[in-house]
Amino acid sequence: MSDDESGYVFKMPFVTVTSEGGPHEDRAYCAGFAMGELDMALRMRKAMDAWPLSRPIETVNRPQADLIAMKHGCVASFAETEVEGWLTLTVDVAEEDA
Repeated sequence: MSDDESGYVFKMPFVTVTSEGGPHEDRAYCAGFAMGELDMALRMRKAMDAWPLSRPIETVNRPQADLIAMKHGCVASFAETEVEGWLTLTVDVAEEDA
């Protein structure tokens, strides 16, 4: 995905995406990577009991981020940002698990 399309630059290049001649669709690959990273971050937070976790996510990933939080027994909340297409995700332990 070029800089012109997205408004941001990858910090780590993805080389198997279609924009680089690979077989994987760019946006789907990025979303999968971001949500996989969120899943791992929540796994680590749970092991360390370090709550809450807060980070920006793309708005289109909101439903998946919510499900990932639930998978870990957590509650996700979302806040609008000044950047179009992005939200702030905050994940914390569910009250009954606190």
